[in-house]
Amino acid sequence: IDVKSINKQKIIWDRFGTYEKISNVLQLIYTSPNCLDLKTLSLIKCQKCWHINVDILVIDDNGNVSDASGLAVRTVLLLLKIPKVNITEVDGFEEIEIDEDPLQACGLSIISLPFLLTVNIIGKNYIYDALPIEEQCADLLISFGVCAETNRIFSIHFDEFGTITIDKLVDISKSVKKIVIRMNSAYTNAMDSETATLPKIQWI
Repeated sequence: IDVKSINKQKIIWDRFGTYEKISNVLQLIYTSPNCLDLKTLSLIKCQKCWHINVDILVIDDNGNVSDASGLAVRTVLLLLKIPKVNITEVDGFEEIEIDEDPLQACGLSIISLPFLLTVNIIGKNYIYDALPIEEQCADLLISFGVCAETNRIFSIHFDEFGTITIDKLVDISKSVKKIVIRMNSAYTNAMDSETATLPKIQWI
């Protein structure tokens, strides 16, 4: 997963860190065994496998880049179709033949795809989908990876600044879970609407 900005001069985009750092956070979240069944990407055991690259180009750096990038990765993985592969043995060697029929393609074996939700803490206030000025004023930024299906938090990432009490973290976690339920409902409706108009995939 590689996140870059169209603004070549902008290396550090907010308190959360560089684009390289957000790429690493997304990589950790979305390649977790709790997210994808990575064994299904194997073609020939210990020799060949599918390698998936997700490149994100940020057009507008106007705040909350991390959550937007997380939605982009989630959407790519949900819509991605992998061609059917036939493996035959010839003279003791295994050969791979890719089926070009798009109707034979299948999606990834997804266990659970999380939503990435960042909370900006300013005093006693919790701000979601923050503007750049709000990110700069925040005492602490916390990014949660939340599974919508089970409503379970399985990753928490803090920025390098600020501290928080356990009680406050528990309170924020409860709020995050409620928001993700609404996010999932809106996201599912939007995806259903968009995918209904998508043309059939053709392999190049």
